[in-house]
Amino acid sequence: MMNSSKRNTKTSNNTIKSKPGRILLILLLLTLIYPVWSYFQLQDIEGETAVNEYLLNSIQNYLVSIWISWLVFVGISVFWKWTREENIFFYFTYGFLLLAWAVLGVYVQDVNYSGSNASGGMAVGNYPVMTMMVLQHFVASVVLTIFLQISSWWFTRRWHRR
Repeated sequence: MMNSSKRNTKTSNNTIKSKPGRILLILLLLTLIYPVWSYFQLQDIEGETAVNEYLLNSIQNYLVSIWISWLVFVGISVFWKWTREENIFFYFTYGFLLLAWAVLGVYVQDVNYSGSNASGGMAVGNYPVMTMMVLQHFVASVVLTIFLQISSWWFTRRWHRR
């Protein structure tokens, strides 16, 4: 009986409204600045008559910004899961991945559509290849996040050490 009351006290203090939770949430929000900044750079390039090489370089910079942000998100998520046994930051990570990769997919589609209308050809390489690249990155990031979430859950349990 005494263990259950201690456990209830422990879980009742595990809210994101705690001071560490707010600090980590602010860090996540600050991490979002880099992908947003990279996206606006992509939009500036699209408005101009962009060279394919420069446009592809900007898309690669956006990819790098997503992966760097993912590292920060996952690090915070694993820390929170390990210390507080809550998945709230993993949910933020999944939301970020869905939004970031969807934005890139829509952007690649928009650039290819506008480029094909203006010049009669594709603006950025081969459209199916670019779409497949976005899907591969999305699936890889989600699978890695799921793996880290499961492994952090596994290692917070004592029964796996028997």
